[in-house]
Amino acid sequence: MRAPISIIVPTRDAAGALPSCLGALTEGLEIGLIRELIVSDAGSRDDTGALAREWGAEIVTGGVTRADRVRLGWKAAKGDWLLIVDPGAVLETGWTRPVMEHIRGERSAWLPIRFQRGGLIRAGLINLAGRLGRLSARHPLLVRRDRADDPGRAQVLDIAAVFRS
Repeated sequence: MRAPISIIVPTRDAAGALPSCLGALTEGLEIGLIRELIVSDAGSRDDTGALAREWGAEIVTGGVTRADRVRLGWKAAKGDWLLIVDPGAVLETGWTRPVMEHIRGERSAWLPIRFQRGGLIRAGLINLAGRLGRLSARHPLLVRRDRADDPGRAQVLDIAAVFRS
């Protein structure tokens, strides 16, 4: 059975943040959750592309907005599930357990995050907003591929409580 998740990281000049973001994903690689890593870049002028290649990412380029870059990543993705992660977000240790539970339950989810710099308060506010149902582009989102084209069908769930157990 192939790994189910395609990771999509929409970037623009994200070389400073990318290593921490991608480093947190190794947990998923080690247990066979991640099928591929797609960095969807908007013509970065820093080392984003070189760093992405070092991590073995497929790089797609284009798109003016973040939404454009996410769409390009979706088109390139081959996994049954899409995990969209902002390059400034770092998934918390243990993220794979709730992700596996959600995949088995066929549900979409957002994941709590932390940021590498100046991020405790910022990440806390973003995570709180998610619990209140106010998701932002900073929330990593896990969506079934067949529901990605119809966001109304993608049930987004707060799984932060799983990280505290």
